[in-house]
Amino acid sequence: MNFKNFYLAGLVIFLFLLTTSLTAQDTTQLTQTSTEAIQKTDGFFEWGNFSLGAILGGVLGGILSFILTSIFFKGNIDNKVESKKLEVEETFKTKAKDLEQQFSQIVNAKKESIEKWVRDHNKEDQLIKHCRIAICGESDTSIAEGLLAKIGFQADNIVTDLNLPYEILFINNLEGSLDKEILLQYVKTMNPNALAFHYTNNRRAHYPTDELMPKTLQTRVNFANSSAQLFGNLLNSIKFRERLKEYGDIG
Repeated sequence: MNFKNFYLAGLVIFLFLLTTSLTAQDTTQLTQTSTEAIQKTDGFFEWGNFSLGAILGGVLGGILSFILTSIFFKGNIDNKVESKKLEVEETFKTKAKDLEQQFSQIVNAKKESIEKWVRDHNKEDQLIKHCRIAICGESDTSIAEGLLAKIGFQADNIVTDLNLPYEILFINNLEGSLDKEILLQYVKTMNPNALAFHYTNNRRAHYPTDELMPKTLQTRVNFANSSAQLFGNLLNSIKFRERLKEYGDIG
């Protein structure tokens, strides 16, 4: 019992004892004067010889009844609130446990796929990190080099000297200024173990793949017509080259 309830209980007991004391003292007098308590005068009732104790006892009795009733209903309300609180807490715990189990089931079911994604992602990072790229084409290669660096290619692996070893020939045609014959010549004379990648931001510029001979070279050319396509398409070229190595088509 907290202090508030203790205080109320003490007040009720005090009022009960006071009421009992007052009414006991006046019981005899109230009985003797009951017929004279109210006198009828001019059609109205007039208070008679009720003693102060009797009147005070009645008032205190009413107060006592009100307090007892309030305490009773308050106790019921508090019990219901506490019961509802416990019910909500139990429901929350149950739902949280169910969600945890569902999440665990989903993770376990997708565990193999998640692990494969992690392995592939790590493999892609390694391919980009170690891929050697030679840039040719338009003289200003700063934009191309900056884009390649941003997507993870190492600066030491980006060269402009075609006599150095490389795996991807990056044809820098950003402005679309290179002639068709020059584009074809780059691929025909590139490292036989490399793949070509044509990059431009000019919508009218495109690589003349259909005119590239022999036709076996046509499968070794990929392209991107915007910087948004650059990462995905270039990564596909690198992965395709790895597959060709596995098949023994290139060294």
